[in-house]
Amino acid sequence: NEGFALHVGRLEAGTLSVGDKVPAAVDRAARDATRRNHTATHLLHEALKRVLGHHVQQKGSLVSPDRLRFDFSHGKPVAAEEVARLEALVNGWVLANEDVDTTEMGTDQAKASGAVALFGENYGDRVRVVTVPGVATGGPWVSRELCGGTHVRRAGDIGTFRVTSEGAVASGVRRLEAVTGLGAVAAASADRDRLRDLSAMLKAPADQLGPRIEALQDEVRDLRKLADQAAAAAGAAKAQGLLARAVTIGTTKVVFADVPGVDGKAIRPLWDALALL
Repeated sequence: NEGFALHVGRLEAGTLSVGDKVPAAVDRAARDATRRNHTATHLLHEALKRVLGHHVQQKGSLVSPDRLRFDFSHGKPVAAEEVARLEALVNGWVLANEDVDTTEMGTDQAKASGAVALFGENYGDRVRVVTVPGVATGGPWVSRELCGGTHVRRAGDIGTFRVTSEGAVASGVRRLEAVTGLGAVAAASADRDRLRDLSAMLKAPADQLGPRIEALQDEVRDLRKLADQAAAAAGAAKAQGLLARAVTIGTTKVVFADVPGVDGKAIRPLWDALALL
């Protein structure tokens, strides 16, 4: 905040001393965005298990105000239809708008309750368990993990969830990146703008872009076919002219010719035409 910035200025100027009191404030917008992405990460973890299988294990993650990143064990790319199912699951849980519960309990009790503990992590005697209930979706809870981070108060605070990328990190490890809240709205707006630009370029409404692109691909294939036929015809004509100047050496006709303007791609039809004469 402004007061904190003023004290930083004093520190840089050398007028701030040890023992001076400095007011500080949390960036509310950044913290709220981080909360949305953190709780969404827990929901994504559960959705991955339901869509891809319970072999999925967390291998790493990043939670920041502008995005979330989740690395997990999986042996092949996540297909587009699987990504759509992940988004539908997470957004369904968001819309259910259950209260997010944070409770401290003994580690053994937490694990016995079904809370997910990250492999390789060391936990103390007491841990913090973050639960997203699933009463509205037919279960006692949707997600329950051991976690000390900041989270939303209700799942609906996430707003909306959208996957932005999928790729490989290492052998058997995939990575998903996603956005929530206004970040998801911005991603949807960017996609809408790209779709509008493509519609203008291809002179077709958005719902007709698929057929329009297929028609253009057919036109390109036809043009290539015509080009190949024209090259073959030109090669045959040139071959006839070259063959007329051939000399016979023994039983073999030999053609000596300089063929200007014929590149490697064009020489093939000419050679084929000569071989057929």
